[in-house]
Parts: sequence; structure tokens; C-alpha cells
Amino acid sequence: MDIIGPLLDHQAATFLKEMAVMK
Repeated sequence: MDIIGPLLDHQAATFLKEMAVMK
């Protein structure tokens, strides 16, 4: 489960960036 942690963090960061750009 060591791989899923950073992966989710990256997805969350990318998602937040996308939302910031949308606004």
C-alpha cells in the first residue's frame, strides 16, 4: 500500500490545481 499513498496525494494535488484553474 506504499504506492497508493503518493499516488492519491498526486491525484488530489492535480485535482485541486484543476479546480483552482476552473475558478
